[in-house]
Amino acid sequence: MPAYDEIIIKSKTSSASFSPHHGGMMTSLIMQAPEGLRELLYFAPEYQFNNHQGMNGGAPFCFPICGRLLNSQYQHQGKTYHMNIHGFAYQMPWQVLNHDGHSISLCLRDNDISLEQYPFHFEIVLTYEIKDNELICKQSYKNTGTEPMPYYAGFHPYLKLPFSKAETFLAYEPQKRLQYNNDLTDIIGEAQLFTTPTNLLLPELNESLVMMSTNKKIYLTFPDHTQLEIEAQGVEDSYLFAYTQLYHRIAEPFLCIEPWMSFPNSMNHKNAVCVLAPGATEHGIFVLKLKSDNQK
Repeated sequence: MPAYDEIIIKSKTSSASFSPHHGGMMTSLIMQAPEGLRELLYFAPEYQFNNHQGMNGGAPFCFPICGRLLNSQYQHQGKTYHMNIHGFAYQMPWQVLNHDGHSISLCLRDNDISLEQYPFHFEIVLTYEIKDNELICKQSYKNTGTEPMPYYAGFHPYLKLPFSKAETFLAYEPQKRLQYNNDLTDIIGEAQLFTTPTNLLLPELNESLVMMSTNKKIYLTFPDHTQLEIEAQGVEDSYLFAYTQLYHRIAEPFLCIEPWMSFPNSMNHKNAVCVLAPGATEHGIFVLKLKSDNQK
């Protein structure tokens, strides 16, 4: 789906497109597959690209929260702040710091709108680099203010499935699965882990949130012997992206595999959030690959 401010980066076999004005979102990711070039990102047919409120396709970036807050609000220093699902970064225009043929650096800083919801000063830089059948996103999170900054970021790619969900298999290594409350606004305990590999018809997959093991690689394997691999981790702290959320609608050909730094409503559980000291910066890496049998 073309964006009105689309920027494209390319390698010999792959390309990625971005819309800086639309949350800095990656809007297309194309890699080489046995049948030819394959689009890896999904958009719902009703998606409205100029509606910045929606999250129904592409690869949005979540900040300063992932998921929902209880009653869409949190407390900080005695004041109540309101924030919608997945924060505000995917709704705001990003600045292009650098763009060449194979990479792009996008930046988001605090502004009047963000400060109404989130009273902290920050600078986020996402640098995407495309290689042959590989996308790398290097992230930096900086606290530019004078007080500790709580946050938990995450990725939310809508991965387009070229085959049926019955023929597509998920595999990963979680150490525990968390149980949501009824409205998905908090964690109330643990749920039983399911065994993988499993095809995508397993009912427990949707809205499944797990805490990952030290192995953070997640695989989607297709019947043509191609495999999509996703991994997110921190640089200074390898366990920065400790959680993975899954989301799909059974009748639609996509699956969201979402590496998150913490669980929904963590802003109301102060011991659960990442906290950056004033002036501090931390870094993360997100990698997505499409591999065939001879590349594994």
